[in-house]
Amino acid sequence: MAKKTGKGKDKKLQRQEESKKLQLVKQHLLALNQAADVLRDYQAFQFYERNGLAAALHFATGAGMPEETVSWAYELCKANMEEMYRTVWGWKPEEKRQELRDLAARYLIATSELPQRPPISGDARSQERIGYVHWRFEEEDGEPIMYIMEVQLAPASQGKGLGKFLGARAATGSKLQKGYMMIFATAGFQQPSQVDITQHAAEEAHASCGSW
Repeated sequence: MAKKTGKGKDKKLQRQEESKKLQLVKQHLLALNQAADVLRDYQAFQFYERNGLAAALHFATGAGMPEETVSWAYELCKANMEEMYRTVWGWKPEEKRQELRDLAARYLIATSELPQRPPISGDARSQERIGYVHWRFEEEDGEPIMYIMEVQLAPASQGKGLGKFLGARAATGSKLQKGYMMIFATAGFQQPSQVDITQHAAEEAHASCGSW
């Protein structure tokens, strides 16, 4: 049997290192998906009060969200985005509902609530729901990343900074160094582009709390 060359050994070591790195990424993603609440360590981030709008934030998962809440999220997304979706991917109702219910789906749901009140438990059905951010954790280029699927707000809550706050809170709570979201250019409904959310999260956290 021919002996392995030094080059062959190097390739084997490289494959082993890549496999080890991938396993670490998978373990990290598993831990992220098992986290009970991304806001748990950030009590100050559980409320929003700016620009005449007061809201409380509540963590939820696709698997744990009641059908009523899934339907609300679907209808809000449809009202805000159906026309834009049709210009790019097409609007696929059942596919969108499945996406919202996916085991990997994670949410922060904003409800109308006075900021001095403690956060409610459950699925936020006892207050008026005014918006949400929907994300999932994925692997990209050997790194765990956060991918924001949607940020949707009720019309009365738009233009008051809540959407940026929701995205930043989700990113901060995930404690990842890399994350993306898709942005539609509203003028002419251009093809959506991918933007890095980590810098936006850092800026928002600094504005909110003075530190990352």
